Amino acid sequence: MVRLKNRYIVGQVLFDRAAKGAEGITGKDLLAAVRDKISQFYGEIGTAQLSSSLAVKFHDAESSSSKGSNDEGESGATQVFVLRCSREAEDSVRFAMSTVSSVKKTTLIMRSLAVSGSSRTCISTTANMLDRSVDADWTLSEAEKKNKKERLRQVVTNSLE
Repeated sequence: MVRLKNRYIVGQVLFDRAAKGAEGITGKDLLAAVRDKISQFYGEIGTAQLSSSLAVKFHDAESSSSKGSNDEGESGATQVFVLRCSREAEDSVRFAMSTVSSVKKTTLIMRSLAVSGSSRTCISTTANMLDRSVDADWTLSEAEKKNKKERLRQVVTNSLE
């Protein structure tokens, strides 16, 4: 039996300040944009080889509520996502991901924050990044921060296992 070896790319979506409709972008939209770029750069054969295990396993915008939104149009979401790909396709996927400039007519930048070889390492890396972003939110009380951290950690764990 052959074991499939995957890489988990932890990334973040950064939106233009004037971007409208940023909250309507889902993990499926990000995956479609990355697949389109892979198709553009590597053709049909490259797309077939690179997209075999490509999947968005977690996207923070889907798990957060709009309760924490403020006047500037930002939801409380960090826009952190986890993209799974095969070990051989990691460099090509990261390249294609970095060239995505718009999704659903919304200007954005996708950047890679970390790469993990196992889901366990990816869970801890992603949870630590989300914890830091919750700690930086000065509008929340300590009890709200603790609850939000626990909820996000649970969502990350359920998504990646």
